Amino acid sequence: FEVTQSTLNRRGIDPSCPGASRYEDYTSYEFNWTLESYKGELQAYAWVSGADYGGGERWGYIYDGGLEWGYGNRNFSIWGKVDGSEDLRELLVAVATSMDPAFDVDDLNEDGYPRPLPVDPDAGGTTGDSGSSSGVGAAQSSAP
Repeated sequence: FEVTQSTLNRRGIDPSCPGASRYEDYTSYEFNWTLESYKGELQAYAWVSGADYGGGERWGYIYDGGLEWGYGNRNFSIWGKVDGSEDLRELLVAVATSMDPAFDVDDLNEDGYPRPLPVDPDAGGTTGDSGSSSGVGAAQSSAP
């Protein structure tokens, strides 16, 4: 695979703003890469912030075509499509390891993202169109 496109975005407060030095820890960086080969394409993303958002509890998911993980002030994701799907997982893990030396595929949830629970009509509410003219449906409560 060859990196055919990459971007780096820095987000933060302009240092010339009064009081900006108090917010230096909130500067964040987004990295995006496109990797291509004769077998297909991968997209990789990393986000790192100077602020620590809740320690180092690790989380992650692996699903058909991609994986996502993070901890503390870091989030990562890789997804793609290649000829020979049996090779995709191996490629994703290799790229993930190069992006984050602390990456461990055994930390990932194999079931993918948690799905939201369906609405329980017995819990005192229903869903449906509110009849609004905007065309946007809204939840309605059957509670008195």
